[in-house]
Amino acid sequence: KIYQLLAMARPIIAADTPANRELLTHASTAYLCHPGDPAALAEAIAELYQRPELREALGQGGRSLYERRCSEAIITAQVGQIVRRLVG
Repeated sequence: KIYQLLAMARPIIAADTPANRELLTHASTAYLCHPGDPAALAEAIAELYQRPELREALGQGGRSLYERRCSEAIITAQVGQIVRRLVG
């Protein structure tokens, strides 16, 4: 789902987890908040609601990230490299 939102240039609120940090950067490509914390989620929603420039920046940053690391062409090339290494 995150790849789809990145591709659509939409701002993302995601849990601040090690897995998400491997791809996303807080306030650059996504708004990361503490997982399982309803107050943190509410704060993130309120901040993005009040700051349209941040929503726009996150959307554009996310789209750029998608194009560099997450597009179908990029993922296909990476999988192809892995398969070639395993097979050959």
